[in-house]
Amino acid sequence: MSRRFPRSVWLPLIAACSLPAAACDETIDSPRKQSAQPAAAAIDLREATNTVAFRRHEIARRLGAEPVPPGKRERECPDDRLKSLALAPSDKVLMLTTHDARIGAKHLLPLQLVRQIETRELDQIDRLFDQPPELGGKIRSEPLARQALGAIDGVSKRRFRGVYHIVEYAPPLLIHKLGKMRAEWVPGLLLAWLSIEDLENAEVVCQTRVLVRNDVTGEPVFRRTKSEVKERLIAELGHSLRGESVRALGKISSVLRLPSG
Repeated sequence: MSRRFPRSVWLPLIAACSLPAAACDETIDSPRKQSAQPAAAAIDLREATNTVAFRRHEIARRLGAEPVPPGKRERECPDDRLKSLALAPSDKVLMLTTHDARIGAKHLLPLQLVRQIETRELDQIDRLFDQPPELGGKIRSEPLARQALGAIDGVSKRRFRGVYHIVEYAPPLLIHKLGKMRAEWVPGLLLAWLSIEDLENAEVVCQTRVLVRNDVTGEPVFRRTKSEVKERLIAELGHSLRGESVRALGKISSVLRLPSG
């Protein structure tokens, strides 16, 4: 006949046997504590200002260089050579400028038209200064300094410039035709050669022709709104040129692309 032990004898033994398992479970299941991320190094605002201002000057000099005259025929881009350069996606985006190539032009191109065409990367960087860098402007905060350093680094790596050589421009006009009671709008017209330049060796690698006209259907013909409508149509002409350029560039290159917006 088996001998029975009192219940008070078994309880300590059960508790003792269960302790190692519980300890193991706690060790396995407990999440590891994540180490704190190191704090970002402080930025010397004076040094950052000087760095951005100096590199901005160099980029402005490259972008402001006299454009290479375009040819008279459409020319495809050397995509195989461009692919061999192993360009980063952002380096394939063109920086856009304009060049007034009209013969005998009596007036400058409207500012609202140029603003719609050009990308003006440096203007975006200048807004991070408290005043224009040329006038001794400074960057006043670390977040703005980090943003400016990142932006100037990205722009400095871009080596392709798209130059719109404007060869013909006619503004939209509100006119009265003989024999008609009501005035009507004549569409504006913009014709340009989009010439792609490699800034590293100052050569044109490809080019395409772009032509756009205003759609003046349904535009008001009241004299009191003439100036307002004309300014809007001019801006739309520049916006249309950028949109049509996407299609035109797609015909000559599958590598290079226009900036969005």
